[in-house]
Amino acid sequence: MDLLGDIGQADQLTATRAENAVLQQRVKELTARVKVLQIENESLKAEIEMFRKETALPNFSQLALGQQQTGINKNQTAQMAFVKAGDGTYPSTPAIVLNNLHGLSNPLCCSLNADYTILATGGADGVLSLVRWGSVYTSSAEETVRSAARYSLGTPVMCVAFSMVAKNIVAAACMDGNVYLVDSKAAAAEPQSNDNVVVLPKPHNKYVKSLAWSCHEPTLATASANGSIHIYKITPPTAFEPTMNVQFVTSLHWNDPVETCLFLPNHRFICHVRGTPFLQYFNENTFEPEKQVNLNADSSGNHDYHVSFTIMDLQLSPNQQYLAAATDANRNIILNLEGGIVRNLYGHTADGFSTPKIIWANDSYVVSNTQDQAALCVWDVASSQLVERLTIPHTQPIRALCSSGQNFIVTTSFDKQTCLWMSQHDTSGDSCMDT
Repeated sequence: MDLLGDIGQADQLTATRAENAVLQQRVKELTARVKVLQIENESLKAEIEMFRKETALPNFSQLALGQQQTGINKNQTAQMAFVKAGDGTYPSTPAIVLNNLHGLSNPLCCSLNADYTILATGGADGVLSLVRWGSVYTSSAEETVRSAARYSLGTPVMCVAFSMVAKNIVAAACMDGNVYLVDSKAAAAEPQSNDNVVVLPKPHNKYVKSLAWSCHEPTLATASANGSIHIYKITPPTAFEPTMNVQFVTSLHWNDPVETCLFLPNHRFICHVRGTPFLQYFNENTFEPEKQVNLNADSSGNHDYHVSFTIMDLQLSPNQQYLAAATDANRNIILNLEGGIVRNLYGHTADGFSTPKIIWANDSYVVSNTQDQAALCVWDVASSQLVERLTIPHTQPIRALCSSGQNFIVTTSFDKQTCLWMSQHDTSGDSCMDT
């Protein structure tokens, strides 16, 4: 029996060794296959890189048409615009503080005219105020506030915007859905007369959240909490026709509030609707839909349709190549004109109960309010870094911002102060003495 047992164990050991030999051979084959795949993968990478280089070269048709570009092409230039960090120049000095432009009420919005000499503010008191802020340098801040032209519009003024084409015209939108136009040039002659006020036809039935002027012609878009956008053509007054003419063009409609809208320099109109992940694009001339860009697209081209944030404010960069977007999710975004995300900016606070605003200080820096404190947050776009929190002179959270795009910005706050900020290199006010 012992002999039979020994024979059985020997046979089992032989079989185990044979199985191990087969497995070792299989491991060798798989290892060799992995090496082959690694080599093929590296080869494919090299081919892809060669293909990219080839597609970057001008093709024959471009050469034949004389369209060859030397050095960095236009698209590459746009992508490289934020490679170099800013030089540290941005508005950081509160050069002028105007107290109580709206008396005991809070200022809610602000806008600068085309040459930045007139500041428009709207308040919870239902008043549109037009002030030549440069008179501070010849009189005083108190006298400048007293001399402001004021127009009583009945309900709180939620947003104001000067046209950059019809340079004297300012639009003011109110909580009751009405939108008004005022000729600021006429305001200088009759500062307290509502005869200068034009009421736009077809008011919204909810309050207006955004105003946008075209940069090509005096076309105005008004976006409302009721999910509608109205488009108007404005004919400014002239020496031969002193009456401002307003023509209603068309309306766009959604089921949810339109939070912000903007005209682009490439003859497009864009907007963002709450409850959607899209940036909506329209032809500026016909207002026909062109496309919608999913802001949740990742680098691989996949799309997530979950709505994780709402764009509350959109602003065009001074060089007209980029967009700054303020969201209600503790996040600001820099996009190109096609809706591609270029940078994400963090470090402030903004949720669904806040009113996040964003502006360009210049082509290198953007500025935003923050919900949790009376501070102005400044980002270097190239590095995506929050470089400074400016906490003086405001004592309450900032409600609205506007900018010249050339190191001059304005803030209004719940402390009832309106502050004009300049860079440390431009605080003398010499450029404003003629106002």
